[in-house]
Amino acid sequence: MLRFILLFVLYISTQISFAKEVAVTVQFKNKTDIAFQKGFLIIEETQQKIAFTNTATRQVLLPQKGRYKLDFVSKGFFASINAPKLLKNKSIITITLLDSNSSIPFVTNTYGYELTPTVIEEQLAKDTLNFIIHTILPTDNKRQAAFKKNFGIGFIFKNCAIDPISFANAQKHNAALANYLLDKYGNDWLIALPVTPTGISIKKDGL
Repeated sequence: MLRFILLFVLYISTQISFAKEVAVTVQFKNKTDIAFQKGFLIIEETQQKIAFTNTATRQVLLPQKGRYKLDFVSKGFFASINAPKLLKNKSIITITLLDSNSSIPFVTNTYGYELTPTVIEEQLAKDTLNFIIHTILPTDNKRQAAFKKNFGIGFIFKNCAIDPISFANAQKHNAALANYLLDKYGNDWLIALPVTPTGISIKKDGL
């Protein structure tokens, strides 16, 4: 009887352990003419270093759903990772490979199109414009709300860990908004700015 109980407890424990695991899908987009040979997906929280010898889509097991810091390294490539903030079962991780010897291209901004003054005016009317901020520093929510009320632009906060492509995208996106505000308000908006947008250098006398 005791043996049966022990075996039953072991079985339940094993089932619970496996139930916590989640399977995520890793897929690649090779934007270069370079043949991929080998690379590693690095998951900081679990200390995993998962080897890939081709760009075929495959599944990777994580111990449980959660937030993970991901990196991918491969000789000759820049890697940009697109993944949900919360990884869970059936989540998809997309790794885009770019030539490390070429300049970093601008892929797209948050809205998927160029932020011209006309587009900015249209999005202001829809109340959907935001500066992109990559930081872990504490922020003043009251000043953010006041800034949005006065100038129509809010703030999206993202992980402080940023790859070259994401930085280039954020910089160009934020620069378009900053130039629009400068043309319309001069330097007045800079005084009210609660946090510095990623990629924008602010001096005492303006940008």
